[in-house]
Amino acid sequence: MRSDRRASLEGTLAASVAVTLSALLLVSLLTEWGIAGRAAVAVMAALLLGSLARVVRVRTHALGQLPARVVQSQEALTWRDCHDATALGAGLNDLQRLLAESLARERDLRASVEETDREKSAFLQAVSHELRTPLNALLGFTDVLLEELDGPLSRSQREDLSHIRRAGTYLSNLFRDVIDLAAATSAQLTVVPRHVPLRPLIEQVVSEVDAARVGRPVTVRWHVDPELDTVWADPMRLQQILGNLAHNALKFTPRGNVDVTVRSAGPDEIEIAVRDSGQGIERERLQEIFAEYERATDADPHIEGAGLGLAITRKLVDLHHGRVQVESEVGKGSLFRVFLPRGPQGPS
Repeated sequence: MRSDRRASLEGTLAASVAVTLSALLLVSLLTEWGIAGRAAVAVMAALLLGSLARVVRVRTHALGQLPARVVQSQEALTWRDCHDATALGAGLNDLQRLLAESLARERDLRASVEETDREKSAFLQAVSHELRTPLNALLGFTDVLLEELDGPLSRSQREDLSHIRRAGTYLSNLFRDVIDLAAATSAQLTVVPRHVPLRPLIEQVVSEVDAARVGRPVTVRWHVDPELDTVWADPMRLQQILGNLAHNALKFTPRGNVDVTVRSAGPDEIEIAVRDSGQGIERERLQEIFAEYERATDADPHIEGAGLGLAITRKLVDLHHGRVQVESEVGKGSLFRVFLPRGPQGPS
C-alpha cells in the first residue's frame, strides 16, 4: 500500500534534524573550532529545532481537525488528506465503508420485512374472507331459527342455537381482531373520523352485550350525558372499541353489573367509561393486559378469549389521538376509561 511505502513527514524531518545535529556536534568536537564556530553550530541547531516544532504544530492541528472532516465528508479520504496520519486515515476509511455497507443492509432488511408484512396482511384478509362468508351464512340461518320463522322451538333447541350463535360471533370477532392486528403492525390500520351520533351507537353496543349475557345474572346499564349529541370518531371503529370493552367486562363478570357511561371530560375531550363488578385485575398486570395475546386474568381457563381485544382497542384509540386508562381491584371489578378529542365544532 502507498501508506506503507511512505513515511510520515514528521518522522522524516525529525530523522534529518537528528542526523544533521549529530554531524555538526561530531565535527565541532573533532575540530578545533573557536567560540564563534561553536556558536554558529548552536544557532543552526536552534533554527532546525524551531522548524521541526512549527511543522509538528501545523501537522498536529491538521490531525485534530481530521475527525470532523471525516464526519462532514461523504467521500473517502485521499492521501493528501491524511498522509500525515496514515494509519488513522486508513482506519477511518474502513470504518466509513463498513458503516455504508451496514446501512445498505439495514435498508434491504427493512424493505424485506415490510414486504413480508404486506404479504401476511393480504393472506390474512383473503383467508378471513373465505372463512367469514360461510360463517355469516351460518349466523344468519341461526338467527332465522331463533326467531322461530320456520316453526316453534323447544327450550333445549333454543339453548343449543344460542350456543351456536355465541360461538359463531366469537369466531367472527376473532377473525376481525387478527386482521386488524396485522393491519396495525404493517401501518395499514386507519380511521376516518366524523361526527357520530352517540345514543344510537351506545344502544346498539349495549343491546349486543345484553343479548350475550343470556342465562347470567348480570345487569347491563348505560347512560349518556344529555348535553352530548355526537362524538368525533370513526363510527365502525368506535363501535369496535366500545364492543371490545363492554364484552370484555361481561366476560369477566359472572354476576353483578356492567355500566357504560359517556360524559364530558372538559372542553376538549369526551370520556367513555365501562365499569364492571367482576373479578378484577392484579395491579402489576394493569399495563400487561394491553399487550397482544395477553388475557386480563387466567383465573378461569374456561373464559373465552385470545388476548387481542384490548390490544386492538388501544391501537384504535391511539389512531383517534385519544388515550386509555384502567383502574381495577381484585374481587371488586374494573373501570376502563377512554378519552377522545371532541374534534371540530358543529355537525359534519
